[in-house]
Amino acid sequence: MKTVANYSKLLVRSNIVLYIIMVALFATNHATFGILLLVANVLFSFKLALNNADCRDHLTESERRKERDFVHNNK
Repeated sequence: MKTVANYSKLLVRSNIVLYIIMVALFATNHATFGILLLVANVLFSFKLALNNADCRDHLTESERRKERDFVHNNK
């Protein structure tokens, strides 16, 4: 359960940082680097999503229920 939550937090934090950097690159006319960073961000997000899915496959029903309750209570 904690692994799934950690992937989600890492994904959100990395996206915020990358979007700030991309805005700075576009603002300084370095759009090529911004586009490359956007592509890297999409690939990184996809990799984390796959890892997240792999973690969920090995959970028992009670662990899935705990995770669902944890996510619901932390909204």
